Amino acid sequence: MGFITAGHGLQLNSTFGVGTVRRHHIGGTVDAAWVQINSNVNVSNAVGHGQNLSSSFNNNFTTGRPVQKIGASSGITFGTIQSTSAGHAGLINLIRTDAYSARGDSGGAVFTGNILMINPIVYGIVIGGLNPSGHGMIFGRATNIFAHPQFSDLSRY
Repeated sequence: MGFITAGHGLQLNSTFGVGTVRRHHIGGTVDAAWVQINSNVNVSNAVGHGQNLSSSFNNNFTTGRPVQKIGASSGITFGTIQSTSAGHAGLINLIRTDAYSARGDSGGAVFTGNILMINPIVYGIVIGGLNPSGHGMIFGRATNIFAHPQFSDLSRY
């Protein structure tokens, strides 16, 4: 059992929090790592106020669509999609938003922007912020991650 997070800053077989990085890829449309969790750790797909993320992915990205993300540093923030074909740090086909993001939020879930968090559906994971003030965030599409050969055989949850 494990989870997907951002791959930048991680190395294969290194310890990461509650587990060990077992798969890793940065390039093209993917910046991701799969962390195999230690056997003594309990996990869930709950975010925010305890709502479970849906096991389905949303790949319907349009400018102006609301999104939210949860990050280790800045918690839950909201924004809208600004671009559906952004580049960042040599990566392509990413999504740019105006959501606030802080250093340390990378790898956090980005999901549908319903403020009530009713049946949130995964869009992807935080890749990075756009400027030092934190305004603006780039995320990688979940569909691209799970289509990549390094991650395509993993269960979504």
